[in-house]
Order: sequence, then C-alpha cells, then structure tokens
Amino acid sequence: MDESWRPILRLFKIIPPSKETAIAFGAAIGFIILISVMVHIVLYLKRRRKYIFEEWDWFYRMCEAKDLSVREMKILREMIRNSRVKNFGNIFKSVKLFDKCIDFEFKRLEITEEEREEFADEISELRRKLHFDRFPPGEILNSTRGITPEQRIRMEFTIYAKKHYVSSTILDVKEDSIYVLMPEDEKYNDLFKVGQHLEIYFWRSGDAGYKFSTVINNVMTEPPGVLQIDHSKEIERSQRRHYFRIDVSLPLYFRPLTEKQKSTIKENRNIFFPKESKPYSGMITSLSGGGISFISGLPFEKGDILWLGFHLFESLIISNIYGRVIRSKKISEDRFKIFLEFLLITDKEREIIVGFVASKQRKSLKSK
Repeated sequence: MDESWRPILRLFKIIPPSKETAIAFGAAIGFIILISVMVHIVLYLKRRRKYIFEEWDWFYRMCEAKDLSVREMKILREMIRNSRVKNFGNIFKSVKLFDKCIDFEFKRLEITEEEREEFADEISELRRKLHFDRFPPGEILNSTRGITPEQRIRMEFTIYAKKHYVSSTILDVKEDSIYVLMPEDEKYNDLFKVGQHLEIYFWRSGDAGYKFSTVINNVMTEPPGVLQIDHSKEIERSQRRHYFRIDVSLPLYFRPLTEKQKSTIKENRNIFFPKESKPYSGMITSLSGGGISFISGLPFEKGDILWLGFHLFESLIISNIYGRVIRSKKISEDRFKIFLEFLLITDKEREIIVGFVASKQRKSLKSK
C-alpha cells in the first residue's frame, strides 16, 4: 500500500485489510460478477428462444394464410435458414429480403440446369402467392425482378478506358436471370463478354428512373442475339429523369386535386370535375420532359397534385396529365413560382413534349 495513506487511516482508525482478506474479497466480487453475467446470458437465451419460437409460429401461420403448399413452405423455410435471416418474419412483406434469399440460393446450389429451371418455376409461384409479382405504375420498384419484358433500357460499359452507351430491350425476366436483346447495331456484338460489368439505366412509365449494376453471365449470339445478365441486390431509384429544359411562355390551365381525387388517379386518370369548377390559369416559364415551372396566383405545398392542360405548336393540346409540386417560391405578394414534376403522363405525351423542347433548341442554335 502507498505509505502516504497511512496517516489518514490512523486518523480515522481504519485498519487496512490483510493480503489474504483482500484476495478473498476480490475473489468474492469476481464470483458475483461471473454469476451475474451467467444469469444475464441465460435470461437472454431464454428470451431469444421464446422470440424465435414465436417468430416461427407466426411464420407457419403466415404460410397458411398465404395458402402455401407444404413444398412451398419448406422451400421458404430453407431459404431463410440458408441465408441466416434474423428477422425472417419480414420475408412476407419485403420483396428485397425475399430476393436476397433467392440470390443466395442460386449462387449456393450446385444443381443441374433442369433442376435450376424447376426451382425457378417454384419460386415464381411462391412470388405470386406472396404478391411480389406485380409493381403497378406509381408503386416504387424495389427489385430487378419487378422489371417487365419489353422495357427499354440503356447499357453503359467500359472497354479499354472508353465508355460505351447502348440502348436495348428486356426480352424476359426469370427468377435467376434477366434476358436482354443484343443491340441492333452488330458492331457492338463483339464487345460483350461473359463476366463483363454493366450499368443498366431505364425509365419506368408513370414512376421514375432506375439504375442497377450487373454482370453478363452468358452471351447467346444465335439470332436474335441475347445477353443473360444477373439480377442485382440493389436497385437505385432516381426521382426525376434528366431532360433538357427550355425557357418558354405558354398559357397553363390547372386544377388542384382533393385528397379523395388523389387516391383515385392511379386507377382512373379521367377525374370528374363539376362544370361550375373552372380551371385556374397560369404561365409556364420552363418546360422539359420531366416537368414544368409556372407562375401562379395561388400558393401550393410540396406534394400537392394538379391536373394540367396546355398548348404546344399552337394547335396541339396536352391535357389530362397530372403533376406533383416539388417546391414553391413566393416572388411577390400575390405571385408564386411553382416547380412541378409530371406524375401521370403517357409515353406518347412525354415524347411530344420532348420533341417540342428539341425543336425549340434547334431553332435557338440556328439563330445563334
């Protein structure tokens, strides 16, 4: 013991413990700590065991509620166990988790091509029963397995430090792979190799732009020529597509939607407006294939949805499309600049707008 403490101990008449007493006391404290840790471990294991039991009980109840066969239930159970999913109850509500388990299975299993196809068919039926097979317009795409055939895409890849951009079309989407048509321009055919990395971009009608990374796992050169690419674990959603924007002065007619009308536009774009309800007018100040900005006498909040109508090429009318307010800026006491993205618009209507913007750009360049 430090000798400096001895005067203090004598002052308060404290007798320091012997070495044997100190060792015994330390051992007792250590034993108490050990018992406490063991009790906590036992209680944790009991709680964990109860949680797992309840989770599996809920799993089997959900399988029954989803009308899964015994075979389908076993497939789903083995997928969960093999990929070591912790909160496996989420597999019934997360398509991302479901696809993660499928990716693990396809990479783990050493099976024949016939068995692989059979397993893919079983997974497709399982996906249908779990309602993971449809991603309607307006609903966010969380999986590359939600991409539909005939979807137009852009492929980006690098060869010898040079980037290439090629457009193509999705031919088919299977559980284990995506099949993409080879570009029509045959000069690109020799550039695609097994193991090559690709960046895929596409615009989903009525939704947004998406991007994912993948790898070519097979190149089928027989006509029509097909690339077999992997599904991706991650798919990125870009809220807005990149379009050229021009400054314009176009009259605009718009109607704000009520909460009830907002809930119905996904099913029916033809919303009924009373005859006495006349549209408001404004002036479009900028236009692109992705949206507009306009001057309004009315303020709007972010997220408000408007019915839109405006003229292009003097005789061409764009109407019955819907936009969502992304921000609003007050420019005077009774004037507001509203920035809006198109929410519901057909591909044909968007192409008309893009064509209008392009024609104005060409005229502007010629005048310079």
